[in-house]
Amino acid sequence: MARIRMIATCSRGSILTQATHATKGMAGSWRTLGLALGIALLVVAGLALAHEVRSAAATGDYRVIPASELWFKAHVGSLNLAQAITQRYLHPTLWDPVIVSVLRWPLWSLAGALGAFLLLAMPRTSGRGGESP
Repeated sequence: MARIRMIATCSRGSILTQATHATKGMAGSWRTLGLALGIALLVVAGLALAHEVRSAAATGDYRVIPASELWFKAHVGSLNLAQAITQRYLHPTLWDPVIVSVLRWPLWSLAGALGAFLLLAMPRTSGRGGESP
């Protein structure tokens, strides 16, 4: 209750200034998180593509390895949990035609596209002060 009274007694300019500074700090951390996630997804895409090429070189036959197969090999429990949560709490038909179709795509294309989008969507900074132009 005391905090509410203190905010109410402050002038509007100081509250707006504090909110502006807090927003600028958060925007920088969101940018850093987006860039790191984008780079990590591009690394995953490269590793998945290398796995497909290595598999093709070993067998002499190229086969697209779907994202669902790699997810199943990596951690079957989380794949089952994602399916159960989607079907139970969101909508049953969301899993089967939508998410299953996306999981049939190669992992390198999914991770690469999402990583490239994140890197391109993050605001650029100028050389002075780290603020966006």
